[in-house]
Amino acid sequence: MTTLTLEQARETVTLCNEIVSKPDVLKKIDDAKAAAAGNPMMLMMTLMPLAIEHLSPTLTKFGFPADQSGIMQFFNAVKVHEEDPEIKSLADSMREKLLSPELSMLLQMMMQEMAPKAPAADGGKGAGGGEAPALD
Repeated sequence: MTTLTLEQARETVTLCNEIVSKPDVLKKIDDAKAAAAGNPMMLMMTLMPLAIEHLSPTLTKFGFPADQSGIMQFFNAVKVHEEDPEIKSLADSMREKLLSPELSMLLQMMMQEMAPKAPAADGGKGAGGGEAPALD
């Protein structure tokens, strides 16, 4: 999974926010939101290709794939740095332009599933140190 330094996160989120703020891109986004009529799955099916089309040229320069997983990795990589007020403000602005509240919730769930999981301190053997007990 691609990661970003604080400075790279600031640079990418700034560039991507500028892209989604362009009037022609905003119109496409607004049209897609209107066509989806509140259906988050329909919205994702229409917005994700738009996001890939417009953001991938920038994201690939930072090592992200030019596909849906690259967009998701980008959101995750930026989220790590959202303790920085500038990054948080820019990321919130970009999400507000790109996502409906319903789609934002759906993507949050997907990003949580994609987040790397910390290995268990016991090497995954459970508290007993051996095999998991059989379920009867």
